[in-house]
Amino acid sequence: MNVSGPAIALAQADAAGIESAVGAGAEEITLRLLYQLIAILVATRMVTWVVRRLGQTDVSGEILAGLLLGPSLLGALLPGVMHGLFHKSTGTIFTGLAQVGLIFLMFQIGLEFEFRTHLGGDRKPIVLISLCGLVLPFVMGYLAAPG
Repeated sequence: MNVSGPAIALAQADAAGIESAVGAGAEEITLRLLYQLIAILVATRMVTWVVRRLGQTDVSGEILAGLLLGPSLLGALLPGVMHGLFHKSTGTIFTGLAQVGLIFLMFQIGLEFEFRTHLGGDRKPIVLISLCGLVLPFVMGYLAAPG
């Protein structure tokens, strides 16, 4: 069996007790993130199942699951459990993942919104709302920016 040069170097570094390039805590942080994601996915599935039975949308169940896992309920009732599950060492990474998740959540809300049911067949309000959503923040940002 032919073993390549990099594989030999890795085996020798491991035998010598040399730390990995990503740091000693990388595995621990990854494991904590996986625990967090598992808890979030399980809670979301359970709450979404319940709210679906009540005639609500999946998005409302996902938002409710976030409230239940956050400081509003879990943090108030069992702060030790919440701080153990959502450890501060994963804060930066988890915040980045949460922001990406928020973008996906807003996209999902847009997909589930029934335009014909809520706005009727008239496209004028849709166009007006879209234009205001683009133009108004741009104008306000332009006016608020330093000269």
